[in-house]
Amino acid sequence: MIAVEPERITSEISALFSAGDPAALRCFAVLDGAAAGRIFVNQVDTPRWAVVQERAFGTLYLGGAIDAAALAAVVTRLLPAGDVLLGLWPGDNRWETAPTPDYIGHVLEFTDWRDDVAGVPPLPPDYEVCALDEGLLARGHHGDYAGAVYGDSDRALREGFGLAILRRGEIVSEAFAGPAGRGQIEIGVATTAHYRGKGYGAAICARLLAACAARGFRPYWNCAQQNRASAALARRLGFTG
Repeated sequence: MIAVEPERITSEISALFSAGDPAALRCFAVLDGAAAGRIFVNQVDTPRWAVVQERAFGTLYLGGAIDAAALAAVVTRLLPAGDVLLGLWPGDNRWETAPTPDYIGHVLEFTDWRDDVAGVPPLPPDYEVCALDEGLLARGHHGDYAGAVYGDSDRALREGFGLAILRRGEIVSEAFAGPAGRGQIEIGVATTAHYRGKGYGAAICARLLAACAARGFRPYWNCAQQNRASAALARRLGFTG
């Protein structure tokens, strides 16, 4: 097992991974050097298998023909640093090579978005929309997440971007786009507690989705199956699956 940096990734290594795997854009963002993570291969020149772990959530992506012993060795190496998640579709035969999990959860993935559904809701007169900068990122909801994805806020704002609704300097709601991989970009949103349930999450996401489309990205949404509010918001914004 060899750890490799993104600058050493070859087309042969990238080709081992499938864009059809769950949240695959995170995998390709690490491979492209656009997001923080770890990459392992059995050998660099003629790889038989490769594994990517993205840093933010600890999700592991399997490429090629990795066997149970090799996968167990990778997981054992990574566990001291935190949780290791394995994202595969139900029925994927690669589950047979996976170590026995401590927890099984399910997520919803939205990859198709219609830009003619949501529109851009207006805001009250004393509310304003601002681009996320280093200061807003640091005191907002996405600072820790962006740091986990990219390693630091400077890189987060180079590789990703976001918007916030402010009221008299207070963050009402914010949305962040990143990481990006293979033309897709992931969307996250958070609203300050006493402003929830008033449509501000939808308002800021609609604006961020328009910005993503203007930059040529296809937006992506992912949430836990039990997070009904997030799933409902995704559908309200025009995500269909």
